[in-house]
Amino acid sequence: MTDPFKRIIVLALQKARRPLSTSEVAKRTRMDWATAKARLESLHNAGVVRVKKLHIKNVKVKGKKKIVRVPTKTLWSTRKINL
Repeated sequence: MTDPFKRIIVLALQKARRPLSTSEVAKRTRMDWATAKARLESLHNAGVVRVKKLHIKNVKVKGKKKIVRVPTKTLWSTRKINL
């Protein structure tokens, strides 16, 4: 791994000790969100980091079921992700 951006991202994920979202990785490494996402996907393809996507769930509002439209959150980690 010769890319310094990738090395910084891996170190940030290891120090966090919990899965981080793409925006959290970008803030901790002080890089742009798009750069962090591209590097994370590259690391995932290389098998260095793991990814877990949280899906939308039904939410009850005043006795009624209502689907809240929230973007799917992607979590990244160097360890196995258990949620």
